[in-house]
Amino acid sequence: MSKKYYLAIALVLVVGLALVSWFSMEEPLQAVENYGSLPRLVGKSYDGQKVDTQALRGKVLIVDLWATWCPPCRKEIPHFIALQKAYGPKGLQIIGLSMDNEEAQHTQFAKSQGLNYPSIFLPNGHQKLLDDLMKVIGPVEGIPTTLIVDRQGKIVTKHVGYADQAFFEAQIKKLL
Repeated sequence: MSKKYYLAIALVLVVGLALVSWFSMEEPLQAVENYGSLPRLVGKSYDGQKVDTQALRGKVLIVDLWATWCPPCRKEIPHFIALQKAYGPKGLQIIGLSMDNEEAQHTQFAKSQGLNYPSIFLPNGHQKLLDDLMKVIGPVEGIPTTLIVDRQGKIVTKHVGYADQAFFEAQIKKLL
């Protein structure tokens, strides 16, 4: 067989591996269970609403660390809006924790997307909140990082990376 044939096979393999790697970026990077209790998170949402997780005890929580500059984060937002609408009356509460650089950018994006759940801008005076959270879940290795918290306040899942609506729905249905 000729060198061109082997080069063509090598090229197909390299391109194939690159595509598999690229498409697998939407797969979960981490899903671990039973981290411990969610620390108390207190802050002000983009719409001025006070958020206090202590007052939300008894609800199933999805806590999403995200940013407007993160394409997978932006892709998940419509899923969270739909889940809040469908399962909010059954005891679900979604909370966003924005890792954006500018509060105005976070606020504008949240309003333009019609977020029906609170989202707290973190970098503006909320470092303690993030530090308390990282004591329980470890370092934030990437965003989106999404926590699922049961009605007793225990973090049952930490998910790093994009996940579709069906993934989150399956997780919360077990807890509602």
